[in-house]
Order: sequence, then C-alpha cells, then structure tokens
Amino acid sequence: MKHITSFLFVIIIVILTLLSCRRQNDNSIEGKVIGYEYCSSEMYGYLIEVQSPAGIGGRVRLYDTEYVNVVKTYSKPENDLHVGDEIKGIYQIMADSSICGYCQDIYLTYNVPEVIIKYK
Repeated sequence: MKHITSFLFVIIIVILTLLSCRRQNDNSIEGKVIGYEYCSSEMYGYLIEVQSPAGIGGRVRLYDTEYVNVVKTYSKPENDLHVGDEIKGIYQIMADSSICGYCQDIYLTYNVPEVIIKYK
C-alpha cells in the first residue's frame, strides 16, 4: 500500500509539473491580417491585428483606422494571406533584428514588434 501511495504521489507531481510548463510556454497567437508592409518590390510582410494575447503589439493607423495591438511578420504560410484573413499560430518576438534586414527607403515601414509565426 505504501508503494502505491508513493507511486501515485510521484505521478501527480509529474502531471502538475508538465501542465505548469505547458501554460508558461504557451505562445499562441490569434489575429487578423489588416495590411502589408513592403520591404522591397519582391519582399513583403503582413500587418496583423492581434486579438490574443493582448499587449504584444503596437499602434498603427491605416486608411483612417487606428489599430492598437499590431505586429508584423515576414513569415509566410503555404498560401499567401489577404486582408481580412484570420490567422492562428505560435509566435516568437524578434529581438532587435529584422527578418527583412533593412528596408528600402521608398517603402513605408511600421514601428511595431516583428514576430515569427509558425502557422497552425
């Protein structure tokens, strides 16, 4: 009986540990494509209004509409996305570097966080 109790205690601790790690590493993102950011004539990224999680993005004004939780990504899914498309995936915020490198001055860029997205 003592061995069964010890075994169950260990199993419960392992399950609770795995569940707590899973919640801490949850980088799920949900949002909607609101526009594009062009870096060159061949390279463009998506501006995404993030519905979840809150507070990871910045403010952007597009066509007289202000969006408050916007990120940009140059990560492409299998098929191109269009304005209005909803996205779901796992994200990672880029640290002080751009996937695009440097953008040509003739293109408008947005001062919002850049993320890498693995699409679901």
